[in-house]
Amino acid sequence: NALTRIRFCTPSGAMEFESKEGFENGPKGYVPWFKAPKRKTADTLMFFGHWSTLGLLRNKNVVGLDTGCVWGGKLTAMEIPESGKDSQKLELIQVAGYDHPLRM
Repeated sequence: NALTRIRFCTPSGAMEFESKEGFENGPKGYVPWFKAPKRKTADTLMFFGHWSTLGLLRNKNVVGLDTGCVWGGKLTAMEIPESGKDSQKLELIQVAGYDHPLRM
């Protein structure tokens, strides 16, 4: 549940699962999970999705790849370099999304 739904948490790490807005409109007293001040993975390069309202996001050691393809945006892919190679030269490839998302 936390891997696909977490967006915000308190500075101490308590998770909040209801909000889906972009990080500038988060609930009062909460920060985006990747901005939590004592996050143990702060020095680890992380890629994530499932937060399309952010769009393409690139912060230090955090890359958000969800650009809303299912909502008519673009599908974004990133070629990740081999371990030990320069991770600052990541290549982004975007293609047009579906005009009408698949409905079940």
